[in-house]
Amino acid sequence: MSHKKFLFMVGILLLSGCGSDIDRVKDSRSPYDDLYKIGDIFDKRSSCKDIVWTEFKTDKNIDIVEYVCKVDVSKEIEIYEEKFIKKSKEAAERSYLDSIEKNNSSLAEYPVVIEERIKELNAIKEAYGDITLDYDPGPADRPSPMGLTQEQYKILKKYRKQESLKNDIVSYNYRLDKAKKFTPRPLEEIEKEYIDLVKSSITPPRNEYQLIAQFTFVDDEKKPRIYYLGSKSIFTNGSERESKVGEKTFFYEMHTDYIIEPNDYRYNNY
Repeated sequence: MSHKKFLFMVGILLLSGCGSDIDRVKDSRSPYDDLYKIGDIFDKRSSCKDIVWTEFKTDKNIDIVEYVCKVDVSKEIEIYEEKFIKKSKEAAERSYLDSIEKNNSSLAEYPVVIEERIKELNAIKEAYGDITLDYDPGPADRPSPMGLTQEQYKILKKYRKQESLKNDIVSYNYRLDKAKKFTPRPLEEIEKEYIDLVKSSITPPRNEYQLIAQFTFVDDEKKPRIYYLGSKSIFTNGSERESKVGEKTFFYEMHTDYIIEPNDYRYNNY
């Protein structure tokens, strides 16, 4: 064998034995089930719409292999729109229609009440005239003055009824006038109020949700060490939240293809 051919074959052997750190991580066994390689588990998650493996150095010069699974959370926006925005609009429309219905009821009810009060007042006037008193009877909700005769007490009761009816007629006429001038708030304004309330009280849906695993190799160790495990949520309002996940939980959920969710996942109750 020529010297050149020998060197060429040695080079091939060396290259074949020097895979990247990403390959070394993928080929290592799961710490919780050594029947499976990490690559087989991580790369075959059906919930991942995109998987990215990268290598980089930290600011402390540590070589890192990072795995990022981008979970498909497109349904969240649909759920958010259906369960919150749509319901808010429906509630706003009910409020809008209720205000119109309530005003229409007032327009029908108040004239009847006014007419009844006028009839009662006229009946008192026919029987007693326009009653006046030559003493201060005090407030209607207080006991009657002491020393009144039975007839005076009877007149006092009619007087108080007369004044109550007069006040009612003024009050209901005022309400009727307001009902006639009523203009419902624009539906769009009510919808905005309801939607703003929802947006201010719940976390918005996520545009993206990532599962992140970082590994590193120490010295000549063949088995990678776990550097970081976590999840990252990127919300539609631009905010982000990253959470560290325990090793046992992370690998269990990787094995079962279960989606790790934040503790306050929003869309169960409304």
